[in-house]
Amino acid sequence: MMMRHFHAVLHLFCVLIAATGFAAAPAGTDFTYFRSDGGVAGAATGPLPDDLDAPGVLRWMTPVDPGQSTPVLSGGKVFLTAFNPEAKELVTLALDANTGRVLWKTPAPVARIETYHGKTGSPVPATPACDGGRLYVFFGSCGLICYNLDGEKIWEHPMGPFQDEYGAGSSQC
Repeated sequence: MMMRHFHAVLHLFCVLIAATGFAAAPAGTDFTYFRSDGGVAGAATGPLPDDLDAPGVLRWMTPVDPGQSTPVLSGGKVFLTAFNPEAKELVTLALDANTGRVLWKTPAPVARIETYHGKTGSPVPATPACDGGRLYVFFGSCGLICYNLDGEKIWEHPMGPFQDEYGAGSSQC
């Protein structure tokens, strides 16, 4: 019953976003996200590197807490979510796309972390969404949060925690 309610609320959210035009990127925007190329293959040039530890392969490397969401690039910033299991903290991060420097790290207001599969799941599986001015993150343990691109919370919609052994992802829309 609870999962049915979650999927209904999530579906309604997706419909509202689509109805307000958020889902369509205006022409000429610079934000990039997973599959923002519309599924067109071949955006990369040349073969992928065989060894990521080889000198000159990586532009930068920044250690962050684990997570399973896909990073989002907008306005020269990389946005992602992470989970610190020792502190039991869900966070949203922004990194400088050129240097990898952490620009901000904002913890989510969560009373308890939802149950998730320890080997294949995560409490932070949902990829953030960005419209070039606002960042939207979903944590099953506390709900939906909207930030400006400087990490200041604009609003939150509490939900969950949900009972899903793999973590509450939001890609069912």
